[in-house]
Amino acid sequence: MALKKTSVMVDEEDLALIKEAAAREGRPESEYFREAFHLAALRTRRWDEAWDVPGLRGTSRA
Repeated sequence: MALKKTSVMVDEEDLALIKEAAAREGRPESEYFREAFHLAALRTRRWDEAWDVPGLRGTSRA
């Protein structure tokens, strides 16, 4: 995976929480930001074909 450097403006309180978590868990702050970017990227994905997910037809709830 190739990485590209970028600059992002973030809320000071959010950044403080990330810094605290990174120190507590011994992880680099950058890992949290890469994870957040990845989750945001996944939310933007669209698929052309319909999903083959079984439905719950024929079942009833009591």
